[in-house]
Amino acid sequence: RKFSSLFQYIQDHAATTSLPEIAARFHYSERQISRIVKMCTGMNYAHLITKLRMEKAALLLKQSSLTMDEIAAAVGYSGVSRAFEQYYSCSPGSYRKTNL
Repeated sequence: RKFSSLFQYIQDHAATTSLPEIAARFHYSERQISRIVKMCTGMNYAHLITKLRMEKAALLLKQSSLTMDEIAAAVGYSGVSRAFEQYYSCSPGSYRKTNL
């Protein structure tokens, strides 16, 4: 598919990439990247990045013994608890306990 490499890159680098960096890497404007993301996913770039980061955090909570700080760093946050609670409506600790 035409944009599969773009979305693979976003998935692989959601923790560290930015819209300007992606635009430069794929030779599109930031506006074009935003439109492509919206057209293909139905969500804006920021929501897509949040979704990818939170899904990775949830996976790490289930499948690893990493600390919350280590998970936050792995998904690109300085602290994951607040964002995680907003996204999943429960704390990372509660999520880990109920998903072991």
